[in-house]
Amino acid sequence: MFLKVIFEMDGAGIEYSPHEPLHLDGLLSWCLVEKSPEYTHDRDGQPTELDLPLKKWESPEDWCWKASALAPEGWNMETIRYVRRHFDVSLAVLSAGKPNTIGLRYKDRNDPHTFQLVTALAAYVDTDEPEIVQRELVKLKYLGRGAARGNGRIRKIRFEPAAEDFSVIKNGIAARYVPHPQGWKFVRCRPEYWRTPGRVHCFTPGDEIPTDE
Repeated sequence: MFLKVIFEMDGAGIEYSPHEPLHLDGLLSWCLVEKSPEYTHDRDGQPTELDLPLKKWESPEDWCWKASALAPEGWNMETIRYVRRHFDVSLAVLSAGKPNTIGLRYKDRNDPHTFQLVTALAAYVDTDEPEIVQRELVKLKYLGRGAARGNGRIRKIRFEPAAEDFSVIKNGIAARYVPHPQGWKFVRCRPEYWRTPGRVHCFTPGDEIPTDE
């Protein structure tokens, strides 16, 4: 079943980089993964490979789940916001002498964060178990970074049938990380995307996929 998932946002903005897009299978994996004592946040640790309720797409390079990256739908605009970072004065006892508050680690600073102001984000999946996909995704309350600051709050999630399969490629354009021998980015093509092991060459969302002659 081809399914379109629409995340209606509250308008406060979502913090994420378009160069590292959120993938729907990554969100679904987060909803399903069981945090065991063996789970580690080490970037070089082995990924948690789950049997997701999605169909697979295969290429000579590797395979990926048939779930697209999230893309803005409707009105959207990119902007920059700054988060004020203050030096924790309680750590001053760990330093010798007078801390240099003009530069280096003791300096108060404004950290820039890329925001997308969007009304909604949409993604596509191909699944034989839409009820499981819907049941798990409704657990999500926020998207992106900075949920504690009120970023990326989801107002509503809608599920609609899709007429075509846009989960991997849409009109010849990559809709997600697509494993391909000619891909320019070296990245994982399945959750957990932030891990190092298992990276392969991929095209990124927005890249034109070459046709095999």
